[in-house]
Amino acid sequence: FFFGANAVPCASSPPQSMHLVCLALAFSPPILPVTVVAPRCAAPRAGLLDNIVVGLSDSVSGAFGGKAMGKVMGYSKDDRIARASHILLSFDAYPEGSSPDSEAMANGLKAKIEGGDFTFEFAAEKFSACQSAERGGDLGEFKRGAMVPSFDEAVFKVVEDEPLGTILGPVKTQFGHHLIKVVQRGEP
Repeated sequence: FFFGANAVPCASSPPQSMHLVCLALAFSPPILPVTVVAPRCAAPRAGLLDNIVVGLSDSVSGAFGGKAMGKVMGYSKDDRIARASHILLSFDAYPEGSSPDSEAMANGLKAKIEGGDFTFEFAAEKFSACQSAERGGDLGEFKRGAMVPSFDEAVFKVVEDEPLGTILGPVKTQFGHHLIKVVQRGEP
């Protein structure tokens, strides 16, 4: 019998009477195996981290005229959504220094798509290293912050004279170079 040497003390620890019952069971003749598991502490409520970050932000922003955390907190409060497709030309398939490397291949494919030789979906199916290639590169709908930062910035950056459906990139991430087609951007 072993009781909780690794137990974490918390408000919901077992009452003292449970310890006595467990000790009595430990020294009684074994009839059935007994396993006693100490209850765990309750998980933190959702939003605890948010409250901490907002509190810190308010403190820092108040001390520095309200501008210190503006970009960080503005980004975290940005709840826009987008729907996009992409073509990933991975560093594994097109290593830097090879001919062609992933950036050169992305630029070549972009020229073919914009020239009308390939559709974006066809190029994604044939050249993308992502599993979304099966769907023509369609990533579906996602929230701001769900993708790696450089990809996320490209998708959510609004350029006035650039309509939805314009091929963006190549955009470099840790996975390779991406061509991105944003088909929808808006509020949830």
